[in-house]
Amino acid sequence: MKGRVISTLILWGAVFGVILSNWLPGYYLLFNFISVVGLLEYYHFLRKEGARLAYGSAVLATVFMISGVIYFHQNHGEVAAWAWTGGVFTGLCLWVLCAAIWCAKDRSPLETVGGTLSGFIYVTWLSHFMVLVVFGIPQIAQAGTGGMYLLYLLLVTKLCDTGALLTGMALGKHKFFPRVSPKKTWEGLAGGVVVSVLASFLFAKYFHGTSLALITPTAAIGLGLVLAFASVIGDLAESFLKRGAHIKDSGNIIPGIGGMLDLIDSLLFTGPVLYFYLRFFAS
Repeated sequence: MKGRVISTLILWGAVFGVILSNWLPGYYLLFNFISVVGLLEYYHFLRKEGARLAYGSAVLATVFMISGVIYFHQNHGEVAAWAWTGGVFTGLCLWVLCAAIWCAKDRSPLETVGGTLSGFIYVTWLSHFMVLVVFGIPQIAQAGTGGMYLLYLLLVTKLCDTGALLTGMALGKHKFFPRVSPKKTWEGLAGGVVVSVLASFLFAKYFHGTSLALITPTAAIGLGLVLAFASVIGDLAESFLKRGAHIKDSGNIIPGIGGMLDLIDSLLFTGPVLYFYLRFFAS
């Protein structure tokens, strides 16, 4: 528990430091570190099962994609950024397919292509929506308040996890999804949703008039509810993958917590939800 507390404080300190300083190189480092480490952990799942993967190419494509999304949104606009993203993904698909054909020998190319691209989609593609929350929405980018929306996303998502954990420990009796995650309970789920909705409402109520202009307190209630359920699904998805790989934690890079995927599993699902809400439904 001590290691978990220390790791949590260090992680939140780093995130707050980048957001409050609005340090652009810090965003490059933060988002690339999250995506690359998470991707390597996913590939570790598959390599335990004997899969041969083009992980070097996927890591390089991840750095190109994440860095390019930030650069193009900052300097050339939304259309150029999406064109870059599509180009990187298309290039990776073609390269991995060619590499699989060239190196297949006695192994199925579907293993290399499917395994490599599934990791890129699950980790890199989904995590890049956190980048878009900060840099990819014109109204937010012009106001320079993307960091606050990222902070909102992190707080609502992680407080859902924390609320579910504490409520489940105190009141949990009825198993929620024992086949995938035996420790989760319906009571914990309810507690996590309540905490997430409350955090969403209070954050929006306090910051709506300043740096959170696109999320009203009223809308924050419904948005918090949707983000809470997306968080739970993201957590279950990673638990399902770990169960398939017969491992408890995705890695050991974060003392007391585990791996990067253990930290961002729910964010991989809540990030796209928040981005699409802000881009197409908020006003």
